[in-house]
Order: sequence, then C-alpha cells, then structure tokens
Amino acid sequence: MKTVETENEGLKRAFMLTIPAKDIEAHVDREVKRIAPQVRMPGFRPGKVPPNLIRKMHGESLQQEALSSAVQQGVQTLLTEKKIRPAMQPEVELGEGYEHGKDAEVKVRLETLPDVPAPKIDKLALERLTVEADDSAVDAQIKTLASSQKNWTDAKKGHKAATGDLLCLCNSDLIFFPGWLPPMVTAFDRYKAIGMVGNLQRRVDNNWIDHLGVFFLPNGMPLHVAQNKTYVPVLRYLPVSAVTAACCMIRKSLFQEFGGFSDDYLNGFEDTDLCLRLTQAGYQNYVATRSEVRHHISASPGRKTKENQNLNLFCERWLAVTKVIAEKEAATWDTFHYILQAPQFVRWPLLLQTWSRFF
Repeated sequence: MKTVETENEGLKRAFMLTIPAKDIEAHVDREVKRIAPQVRMPGFRPGKVPPNLIRKMHGESLQQEALSSAVQQGVQTLLTEKKIRPAMQPEVELGEGYEHGKDAEVKVRLETLPDVPAPKIDKLALERLTVEADDSAVDAQIKTLASSQKNWTDAKKGHKAATGDLLCLCNSDLIFFPGWLPPMVTAFDRYKAIGMVGNLQRRVDNNWIDHLGVFFLPNGMPLHVAQNKTYVPVLRYLPVSAVTAACCMIRKSLFQEFGGFSDDYLNGFEDTDLCLRLTQAGYQNYVATRSEVRHHISASPGRKTKENQNLNLFCERWLAVTKVIAEKEAATWDTFHYILQAPQFVRWPLLLQTWSRFF
C-alpha cells in the first residue's frame, strides 16, 4: 500500500492511500473461502459449491466487502505506522472513477489529539472540604429534580414557528458532533424531488450503527438498515424508503403540504408514515452518511406507551404498500433469507446489492 501525506497543518492531517488491486483481490479470495461452507445452490451439496460459481453469484457484494475491508485495514495500518491518535473517526472517501480490477485511491482526512505533557503533581496538596446541607437546600434540590422529570407533550404543529426553508427535527436524546449538519443541508441542493433526509446514527453505549435508513422486509414490516453493524459506508448519500425522525430534515413547505406527522400515531411510526406518503407522491428519501450523531435509543419518556396501537394503525394503512415496496427492493424472499442467514461480514454488502439504484 502506498501512502502520501497531502496535508499536515496544526491538528489536521490528510493522506492519499493507494490500495493495489491484487490486495483487494486477495480479500475477495479469503471471503470466498470463508463463506463457501455456508453457501447452498441447487445441484450441489452444502459447502461444495465451486468458488467460481460463488464469485458469479455474489461477485459484486464480495467485491464491495473486499474493498471495504481493504480500506478499513489500510486506514488502521496508516494510523498504526504513523502513530496517529485521531480525535474522531477519520473521514474516508473513495476516489472517483474506481473500477473493479484497478488500484483504489482513498482519501483520508482526520484531526489528531494534541500532545499534552503530563503535569507535575508531586508538590500538590489536597484539601478536603466539608459542606453541610440544611433542610432548605435539600428541599430546593428535591424541587429541581422533580421539575426535571416532567413529561412534555409534543407540539407537532410547532413547525409553523420556524422561519427558515428547512426544518430539522431532532430528539432530545441525541449527542451532536461538529460537522453533522452540512451534509444534510447539501442533499437538498444535490437532489431534485427530495423528501426526507436522515443521517447515520450510532448507539451511545457501544458505537454500533442503529440507523442508516429504513427498508421493508417481505412481510411489509420496517427494519433499520445496518442496525448493530460497524460498517462505514463509502457512498455519501443512500436513497432509502424511509428515515427515522430521531434526526431528520425536510423542506418546511413540503412538511406543511403533507400535513406533517399524523396525529393518529404517538411516538412511533409517524416518521415512516410521512416518508411513505412522500414516496407515493414521487419524492425520494435519503440518508446523508457523512452526517453522524449518537443516539440514546428509545430514551424519550413514553416512547413505547402506544407501541401496539401504532403498529396496528401502520399495518392497516401501509402493509399492502410496503409489501410491494419490499418486492422491488429485494429480488426474492430467498435472497433476503440468505442475507439474514449469511455471516455478519457479508450481510450488509449483500443487502446493498439488492438495491441496484444504490450504485
């Protein structure tokens, strides 16, 4: 792997990695050998499918997974060899014009942690302070705790007070990092007939992906794309059927035109309902993968109170439609069954392969 440093200013660093095509092909060979025992094909015993047929059947997804693995390995090697301590997850971008069989050029941008010398503490002395709280202080603290535990009622029509062209809707259980907003805003300049724009949301407890858009299973039920995965997508924008309203953006005029979120739902499915209404009207929903937040999953008060009621209403309104969408998104139920049964390292690329419009 060839590494060229393109920026070194202050804490900002940038590199251009060139990953040889033979390294990517070696990753493909390893993936083929690894999944071969689990591949089933008519006319062959389990685990006896020839490697060339496995490549023919899953070549695109294996290539995508191999490229992703090679990129991640290359970035990790870069950080190790250069002894770099990134302040946040590096921004990785695949160079334009990449084709199968050619070397891959990858741009890596990051900010490093500053070198802070250890302070001298051998001459420091500690003083223990003692504070006695009287009854009035205790009563005041109890009132503060009580006021912080109030249940708030959603102001679903509060968008009328917004003065901008775009509405950004966010949960109260999110953690934001610098740079999360511009990729979502840019989507509205980049695409026409755009509906709702979501983003990449990771769990706070383990940093796994919780949301990268919503797709529909063959039974018509919604499922978060790449949930509980650590995969870092190369594409900047993914077209999806729906996004979660935990953090999303939409034009104010469009939100008002469609009546916003339906008041028939309460803390569940109203975001998917709106996305489906937008889709039926010819709009496309997207996920901005470079916009990233952390999410305390389902931490809002009353999140699951009306779960069954919301589910029944959603099925009544949309199940027939989402089953049709599922047929378009996945070639057959057998493909989805294979994806769900496939090893974790190939499941996400296979899922992407079922949506040809992603590429």
